[in-house]
Amino acid sequence: MAVYAVGDVHGCLRELEALLAVMEFDAGRDTLWLVGDLINRGPDPLGVVRLVRELDSRAVVTLGNHEIRAIVSLCGQVSPQFQKFATPLLVDSPDAPELLEWLCSRPLLHHDPRLGATLVHAGICPTWSLAEARRRAKALSELLADPARRLELLRRNRSDFLPASDGPELDPWQKSWRDLAIFTRLRRCTRDGACLWTRPPEAGKEDPFAAPVADSPFQPWYEIRDWQPGELMVYGHWATAGVKVRPHSIGLDSGCVYGGVLTGVRLDDPARPLFQVPGSRHARPGRGSGKE
Repeated sequence: MAVYAVGDVHGCLRELEALLAVMEFDAGRDTLWLVGDLINRGPDPLGVVRLVRELDSRAVVTLGNHEIRAIVSLCGQVSPQFQKFATPLLVDSPDAPELLEWLCSRPLLHHDPRLGATLVHAGICPTWSLAEARRRAKALSELLADPARRLELLRRNRSDFLPASDGPELDPWQKSWRDLAIFTRLRRCTRDGACLWTRPPEAGKEDPFAAPVADSPFQPWYEIRDWQPGELMVYGHWATAGVKVRPHSIGLDSGCVYGGVLTGVRLDDPARPLFQVPGSRHARPGRGSGKE
């Protein structure tokens, strides 16, 4: 009855299968947590999705930013920058409607009280309690699961679903996009929860995709958060930061699709052993150096 968590797969089916073999994952007995970004960039995103779907209740997947982009396109809110994320699911699959509903039924956050562990793609705002994060994630999941409300949300998406600045002037839809961005795109923020989103064009300004800088006011969310006893959060999304194993958080994105490795960890073992298999360079890093 082992529980394993795996970092960003990005369509690397061969590597995922190899990692499951190394971990001796038993689909009839064990549980597999995946941080999201199952799709895009790698050679077989559809194969990855189908493998995970076949695991049924033995697999827990949180939505990543690449799944959100695919949902946007699958729902007909197509733009050139989003279309590529859905193309493998639309062109190569006759069951695209079923895949859409499957994606939309995945949570933004999963919490296991027995393990005391929480799964999320990118992170949570450091000013949120775990209870607040779970409440916000649940509200978003219910919104995405409702076809009519989902379409209304997606119709209002900003460019690359970057949130507007926070504040009382935001309408409920803007607040939903802000929270969605936090769960799926967060890397660095200030101690009061102000997030660093876009790379400013001015030379010398902060780059949210780059590795952390020691003297920056924008630090990794997991360094800023006031962790409570017994909390453990598993996340991915930030390949430049690499594997980070800390008392209260484990970062698992190790850049498999860029020629790094695919990383897994056993969560029910107090030693939290890591497992890794080599990746192949199927893609070049995305915008900036954060390998989004």
